[in-house]
Amino acid sequence: MIEVIKMPKLGESVHEGTVEAWLVEPGSKVNEYDPLCEILTDKVTAEVPSSFEGVIERILVDVGETIEVGTPICEIKVSNKVHEKEPEQKSQPQTNKKVNNITDTQKEIKRISPVVMRLASEHNINLDNVEGTGQFGRVTKKDILSYIDNPVKNEAPKTDEPSTDIKTTSESSRLELTGVKKQSQIIW
Repeated sequence: MIEVIKMPKLGESVHEGTVEAWLVEPGSKVNEYDPLCEILTDKVTAEVPSSFEGVIERILVDVGETIEVGTPICEIKVSNKVHEKEPEQKSQPQTNKKVNNITDTQKEIKRISPVVMRLASEHNINLDNVEGTGQFGRVTKKDILSYIDNPVKNEAPKTDEPSTDIKTTSESSRLELTGVKKQSQIIW
């Protein structure tokens, strides 16, 4: 089967390019993503990769020729084995499995934005006590601010068990950071 490679769009405002050099010739075997030619535009020189594995059948554009985006530049003879495998893979309905896996995974993983994490640490808030209103129960900045304003209303029910969230530090575990101040004075 013959597949046609077309001049790709190399940028939002790029509408044409000039073939600067061919890196293959008719009869050359190429793998998928191998560079076929170099295209020179107003903004960039880029290599055009092969979209298929096969043998170069024909080169349709000469070196130095300026062409528009979408113009066929070469033809690749692709073996039928590659095309026979693709329909089998596409015919298997795997979309439902992927959707179910994504939703299960998103329920298990609790994703927290940096803003939420900063606010929670500044106010010593355990995020397990905050009910998330975002997508998949994600705790949002709005949720944290609401919790800060009304901590009693939003607090999780207390149990008779001692809390494990309290962290204690001893005087010996504290570090003096005077060196950082000295370094910052030298840099500035």
